[in-house]
Amino acid sequence: MNYRLEYYRAPSGNFGDDLNLHLFTRLLGPSDPTSKNSLIAIGSLLHRQTLDNLAIPDDNRIHVFGTGARGPEAACLGDNVRFHFTRGPLTASVYSKPFIADPAYLVKLVASQDAGADAVGFMPHIHSEKLVNWAMICSTVGCQYISPTNDVETTLAAICRCKLIVTEAMHGAIVADALGIPWVRFRFASHFRESISTSEFKWSDWLLSVKAVPVVFEINFADVLARLDGKLLALPVRRLFERKLIRKLRSASISQGSLSNTETRRDTLVALEASLRNLERELA
Repeated sequence: MNYRLEYYRAPSGNFGDDLNLHLFTRLLGPSDPTSKNSLIAIGSLLHRQTLDNLAIPDDNRIHVFGTGARGPEAACLGDNVRFHFTRGPLTASVYSKPFIADPAYLVKLVASQDAGADAVGFMPHIHSEKLVNWAMICSTVGCQYISPTNDVETTLAAICRCKLIVTEAMHGAIVADALGIPWVRFRFASHFRESISTSEFKWSDWLLSVKAVPVVFEINFADVLARLDGKLLALPVRRLFERKLIRKLRSASISQGSLSNTETRRDTLVALEASLRNLERELA
């Protein structure tokens, strides 16, 4: 296919962003950096600064394939943008375009839950991973720790071994839902890097697209974390956080979790595959 894949590349890697390369090179073939067709898919990329940071050539045609916005303000987009669909109804209302769901639901075409999966997995948000000793916390609770900075194949394999995913990272929940694995939203520190309104816009955009109602466990240290501005916690504060997180994660790990309706997931995948076929025709 004649396309150039555009996505945010976190310096240390990030599961949701890196899923773009893993998924679309399997579905569409290799990305061509010289192509005049730029594809933006998984991520909240409909934001002027974010798009500028991607350094997409001015004369490229931009194919929006399920990308989301970061809030209710529309980015100023040129005539070279082609909307196939957006992530959810909130983004759709910003741009007056149709929505299906997050394109990460196409992961169902390349992965499936393991037979007899019996683990409970926990994935933190990339920006809170180093704030506390998650490996110790998960070991104490009896959860499998899944780092969002691992390579995508390793992370997907870990998710597929689970019967429940507890996750601070949104794409941990989206991929679990796509694979029919119940999930729990765990709110801890993701808001200290992006505002609460941005985080909730993104989650709500996705949840509304598949009519999912989240089970949420929250431990709110956002005010403390905001003052720290990403600095490492002092050891006594860190230990306090960890004790509270162990109790909260233990409760989350025995909940039934959330899962969108089976018919909704099926219909979503059908719609995504149809849009993918249309995209293939345009990129051929």
